[in-house]
Amino acid sequence: CGCGKRAEHAHHCLIPNLKRFEKYVNTPLNIALVNGAEHVQQKKFDTQEWRKEFYRQNVLRYGQPAMDAWIESLPAKMKHRIDWL
Repeated sequence: CGCGKRAEHAHHCLIPNLKRFEKYVNTPLNIALVNGAEHVQQKKFDTQEWRKEFYRQNVLRYGQPAMDAWIESLPAKMKHRIDWL
């Protein structure tokens, strides 16, 4: 997560973990390992700014075509959650 602390929690970064959409959100394109204290207590990673940074990192990691394909695969009901583009 970039904080320099031990990463111990899986965090759904771009789209939250919604059980009914788990096949879309449980992907490395959406999950990062983060520090538990900052994740749970401080909610540091629940900001639009952090989602934008995570998206930029994933474009470098997986490529723009992979990220675009994932976004296009999201159901229409989830499109309103894309505030990081």
